[in-house]
Amino acid sequence: MAKVCSMELLRDLWQHSLLLETSSKLLKLVLADEIKKNAFFSQGNDEVPDPDEFSPLFPMKAWLIINNDIILVVQYFFASFNVLLAFNATMIILVRNVPIPLKVMDFMPISCCYVVYKYITLF
Repeated sequence: MAKVCSMELLRDLWQHSLLLETSSKLLKLVLADEIKKNAFFSQGNDEVPDPDEFSPLFPMKAWLIINNDIILVVQYFFASFNVLLAFNATMIILVRNVPIPLKVMDFMPISCCYVVYKYITLF
């Protein structure tokens, strides 16, 4: 059964606004060092929220290769309030869990699409 939302509640939500201190954080210039220290390297090495995602250790090890792209993407978000459309698409790769996979359960699906969203939300 669907829940019904009252018009009063909707009007209250429409009138809601962020505090000046909070909203100013959305407009701040994010520096490359902040992205590296506060978002990228502040995470634990082996925390994996879902079984189909890499731990933060994987992108940390690849930092020298991906750092310019990550920095530009995070800065683009804070400058434009948009995430590039490419991040709404992802490729799911099946990685084998056993030496000779014989059934679908012998594979683990992985995807890296969450990485950019996670870094943006850490600010």
